[in-house]
Amino acid sequence: MSTNAADAAAQAQAASSGLALHNDRYLGFSLMYPSAWHQFQWLDGRRGVLYGPVFNDNSTIFAVAIQDLGIVVNQRDVKDLHVGFIAGIGRLDESRIETQRQWQSGVQIGMEARYTFREGEIVRKRWVRVFYQDTRQLTITAQAATQDEFAHWLSTFQTAMNNFRIYAKPQYKEPRPTPAPEALTRDNAQPAEDAPSTQDIESTE
Repeated sequence: MSTNAADAAAQAQAASSGLALHNDRYLGFSLMYPSAWHQFQWLDGRRGVLYGPVFNDNSTIFAVAIQDLGIVVNQRDVKDLHVGFIAGIGRLDESRIETQRQWQSGVQIGMEARYTFREGEIVRKRWVRVFYQDTRQLTITAQAATQDEFAHWLSTFQTAMNNFRIYAKPQYKEPRPTPAPEALTRDNAQPAEDAPSTQDIESTE
């Protein structure tokens, strides 16, 4: 299936279930989110996107953050990455992990956890899934303001998590096209190079 056909199919699936498709070819991912939710940006400079049901309120969100680590993550790194992942959760106030797991599928490494933590007077619940692919770390976060609200949004979070897709070749990692010379002579004329393809898409599932 071509990239355009895949996009059209994803948009049709989203629309039929009251969802919308967020497709970011530059960072190399797509996700489905409730069409009535509002879009936010990370305020700390992280690349990615956030969606939530209440404007300017990030207590309930579905979010993606992309970081390029500059090095290829491999199987030898999994143990240390998982230790760091769990340690990060442990630094949250009164955090309690309910479930956790890690896996590897081909060259893609993943880990996830569901946990609660205290923020001020409120106990919130969060589901974090992290993927490592090539040099990229993709962190997907589903969080609700309270545990009851997490239960309310759980099916929505599951749909968003299960339909999250990673592009094998994000555009920011592609070489820049060679600029065309201002004038070509018969002696130095060269055939134009095709732009890199972005049609190969890898599923996270």
